[in-house]
Parts: sequence; structure tokens; C-alpha cells
Amino acid sequence: MKVEKKEFASYSAIAIILILHVVGLFGLKSVYVASFEALTPLNLLVAFLLIYAFHEGSRLKQFYFFLLAFSTGMIAEIIGVQTGFLFGDYHYTKLLSSSILGVPLLIGVNWFILSYGLVALFNSVLVKGNLIVKSLIAAVAMTLLDVLIEPFAIQHGLWVWLNNQVPFENYLSWFIISFFLFIFGFKILPEEKNKVAIAVIYIFLGFFGLNILLI
Repeated sequence: MKVEKKEFASYSAIAIILILHVVGLFGLKSVYVASFEALTPLNLLVAFLLIYAFHEGSRLKQFYFFLLAFSTGMIAEIIGVQTGFLFGDYHYTKLLSSSILGVPLLIGVNWFILSYGLVALFNSVLVKGNLIVKSLIAAVAMTLLDVLIEPFAIQHGLWVWLNNQVPFENYLSWFIISFFLFIFGFKILPEEKNKVAIAVIYIFLGFFGLNILLI
């Protein structure tokens, strides 16, 4: 019975996240686009809380990985925003709320959502995969997600690139940084298979992919 309740709860969480993104996709194409853009931080926060809640392993290890992913993302982005090194010349707008040295705290949260979800996904599909191979594949997937996210972020003013162009160095840095993040991630969470986190990766792929098609 407990297993059934847990399964129902996880599917309910996935349904909530999916509904939010479906509604958001249509809302962002409507006359109420500004209102839906303002809800972006809430949408990210809901996804984060539901993902975090359905972790099945050690909470301490999950927290370690959260600190690793969050701090890695924030430090890299702060360096990027303040110097132009790593990602190129860009800056964040105020749409994502509270920030540190020009980088919204939710960006660090987003680094966790993406990397944790991909750790869970590749732990499921590459059960006996070599650590380096899994990390390389996960880094490619992380970079491809950024490729899909960039047009959405530019279109809706989450951040702004110089001349509205995303440089190649942005994607190269995403790949290199996330590769090393996954090296540690798969060691910290070698058996993590969070269903909600995996579902969020697929939902993001669909959401950002469809957004590109509808631009």
C-alpha cells in the first residue's frame, strides 16, 4: 500500500509539473505573455521542490550534490557575467528575481535541476556504464538542453547576449563544466533514479523544443 501511495504521489507531482508547462507554453503565446513570463521563477521553484521531495536515497548525499551543483553553477555564472570569460558577453535581467553579483539565485537552482535530473536519467538507462562515458554523455545532454533553453531565454528576456548572439564558447564551457560536475555527481549519487527528476528532463525537452518550433 505504501508503495502504491508513493507511486501515486510521484505521478501526481509529474502531472503538476507537466500541466504547469503546458499551460505556460500556451500562455506565453497569448496576449498575457508578460504575466506568464513573471511566473517563470515560481515555475522553477515548484519543479525544484517536487524534485527534491521525491529523492529516495540519502538526504545528506542529495544535499551534498545540491550544494555542488548550485555553487558550481553560481560561481561559473558570476565569473561569466562579471568578466565575459567562460560563456561570453551577457547579463541577466530582473525577471528571475533575487541575485548575487548579477546572477539570479534561481540560476544555481536550475543548474541543480538539470544536472540532478540527468544523473537520475543516465543512472537508469546506463546502469553499468563507465563513469567517464556516462559523464561525457550527460555533459552532451546538458549542453543540448542549453541549446534549447537559449532561444526561450532570449525571446522572453531572462538574459541578454551582446548583439543577441550566443557564442560557441558558451556551449563549450557548459560541456566542460558539466562534465566535471557529472564526474562528482555520479560518484555522490551512483544509484539515484528519481522519477520526478527524470520526467522534468523530458518535460523540459518538450517545452523548450516546442517553443523553438512555435517562435
